[in-house]
Amino acid sequence: GGRDPFSSGPRRMPKSHSKQGKGSGLSSLTSSLYEADGDWGYIPDGEEVAMAGFLEKESVDMTWSRRYVCVCKTRIFFAKEAESPVIDSIPLSEISHVSLNDEGNELDFRERKEEREEGATNDWKHPHFFEKFVKMSSSSLNLNNAIENVRIFHVHTTPGGFNSGRTYILRASSPDACRSWILAIEEARMKELKRINSMYGTLARMRFQCKEIYESDTVQFSVGFIIFLNFLCSVINYELLPQPGSHLDNLFNIFEIVFLSIFSVELALNMFAHWFFPFVTDGWNIF
Repeated sequence: GGRDPFSSGPRRMPKSHSKQGKGSGLSSLTSSLYEADGDWGYIPDGEEVAMAGFLEKESVDMTWSRRYVCVCKTRIFFAKEAESPVIDSIPLSEISHVSLNDEGNELDFRERKEEREEGATNDWKHPHFFEKFVKMSSSSLNLNNAIENVRIFHVHTTPGGFNSGRTYILRASSPDACRSWILAIEEARMKELKRINSMYGTLARMRFQCKEIYESDTVQFSVGFIIFLNFLCSVINYELLPQPGSHLDNLFNIFEIVFLSIFSVELALNMFAHWFFPFVTDGWNIF
């Protein structure tokens, strides 16, 4: 038989879980996750870890890969093994919701939390919810398919954030393990959101959100593309050297105003998100 992909997990972690000499605590969402020669670094130490263990993660080619998953105070980390470097992460504050796979349809836990009644058996936090779901699924499917279905859950991220709205599809070893993971993620996510709200005022939260948007791949690639277009227009302008006041000269002047406006907005967003010292100490900004 093959190796059990779920061996050694999941489990709630005590304060002693660590990679000796390699852990990196997180003081805030903007803390660095990198170590000098390890790209992503390693799983944070002790108190930073709420739950850890092995799950299977579905990749883009529809295959399942065994991953060591660690739910921490501010992020969910993914590694190939418990002692391996981190290869991916999800900021808890950017998880929009978690949903349970249901034969192509999803039971949205965010909606269920809003609609549930205290003690109701359709409450996803109720101990018998998963048992009831398996029984309902098995009415139209065989029991093995029903149990397999309830082992899979989806972690949805916010568009424009660190993970660009990506949905992570994860599979636990059993319905009970699936429920434990979902509870751990939801609990950690709510604690992180409360921490952010308590630490930052309205202006600081706006700056943080602006920073997340500004540093996203979409915005950075867009700014880079606009810089390239500006350079291209400047080269063409100097090659053609249109007569002052001509139609072509007026067209290049319009392009200049458009690019200047875009760069002014980009600079204002950059200053607002990184004010003061992070902005003035960045060599690219000074340039």
